[in-house]
Amino acid sequence: MHKQLVQYPTKITYRNFIQMLKTTIQISCLLVACVGMLSCGKTTTPKSIDAELNISVAEDEDLFGSLQVILENSIYKAVMRSNGPHHKEYKDAPLFWHHIRSFIYKSNGIDQAKGCGIDCNHFRGNCYKTEMVYDGSDKKTIRMYYHSDPRRILSEDDIDSTNLPMISEYTIYANSPIIKVKYVAYKQNNNWGNAFDIGSPGGVTEQFKATTRVFGQEKFTRKLTYHEDAYWQGFQVGEKDSVDSEDGGALNYKGHFIMAVGNPENGIGFGRVMPIYKSGTSGGVRIFKLLWDQGFETFPATGSNSLADTPSYTGYIFLFDKGVDDAIEIGKKIIDGALTEE
Repeated sequence: MHKQLVQYPTKITYRNFIQMLKTTIQISCLLVACVGMLSCGKTTTPKSIDAELNISVAEDEDLFGSLQVILENSIYKAVMRSNGPHHKEYKDAPLFWHHIRSFIYKSNGIDQAKGCGIDCNHFRGNCYKTEMVYDGSDKKTIRMYYHSDPRRILSEDDIDSTNLPMISEYTIYANSPIIKVKYVAYKQNNNWGNAFDIGSPGGVTEQFKATTRVFGQEKFTRKLTYHEDAYWQGFQVGEKDSVDSEDGGALNYKGHFIMAVGNPENGIGFGRVMPIYKSGTSGGVRIFKLLWDQGFETFPATGSNSLADTPSYTGYIFLFDKGVDDAIEIGKKIIDGALTEE
């Protein structure tokens, strides 16, 4: 049997060496590229850094013992502070509420909180303490503590009063028009609690001059209905109240309401995403009202429910500039988890 002879070069020329080196480099680059492609399938492209992402807290110069909180990123600047007095005839003292008093949309300079403000609670008073929950470059979260009596803000004795405090957590994201709000404790000792907005969508400050859009309104049982009447009421409060489907019916998108109000001339406005209350499962909206094309009012506590039946829940506030129909699509993406990455 003949063995095949293998011939080896007796010497490596300079030209052969250069060619071998090139081949080695090409193979190495190919391996690096393959590894990179495999890695890309497991990671996401990092977001650009938002140098303006920040939450700051300071004493409110106008109201003793009240804190001012500023939520800011590259899209907006939201100033939260006490506002009032409201309802001067209310019992023995006027009311002061702590909420978003200024909500500047940086790209157009429009303040959409002119009016009463954004994310108000009729029963929530002074913010007397805050805690940073998360402080990253992607998002930031602050926990805020409030007196549950909206009249308790102007004396030194009230600062340390924590009798049934109300608690909310606000999360802001890098380069995002969204504010996430976790309503941890939101009802007063009379078992009532609400969340409402009376703002200036797209710069509109008058009633019935902006446009309101609600997901599913075309298939709902009634046309848009404004305060004092409820647009949707899933839970009975008074004996004569008519009750809608508890799950929200046509207005339900994956267990949530999506609502938006905007200026029809420039397409700018603000919207909300709020979960629908589900008995024994999750907190959320029990009654839903529309506020004259200036905002919305939702009730997570209606007086008849107990403290144990008011679990925490999470909603979202967001800005938009391409009209109310596009805003509804933004709301869907928030619910689907496409915009908050949580």
